[in-house]
Amino acid sequence: MTVETDPQQANAELPAKTPLTYEELADVVDLSLWAGQLLMQYGAESLRVEETIHRLGTALGCDWMDIFVSSNDIAVTTISGLDFRTKIRRVIGTGVNMTIVS
Repeated sequence: MTVETDPQQANAELPAKTPLTYEELADVVDLSLWAGQLLMQYGAESLRVEETIHRLGTALGCDWMDIFVSSNDIAVTTISGLDFRTKIRRVIGTGVNMTIVS
């Protein structure tokens, strides 16, 4: 037995979410970049960094986040309602500490 539901009806039952203010978006992007920076500095894979930033931002109230992670940079755009905020951070110190390995 399958139950078919209309996605619009399912979303209509959810309470409307209040959009974040521009200042709150700035706080979310700063916190997300800080978390991503720490993950990269301690050797996390780029996919893990991207997923963590996305989950953190959406849990804090953003409607959506676009994240770009390269070997030494993170770019994050947070979106809430009609406002958005974009910030890029360079990550320094992502090398491998060979004294720990040996």
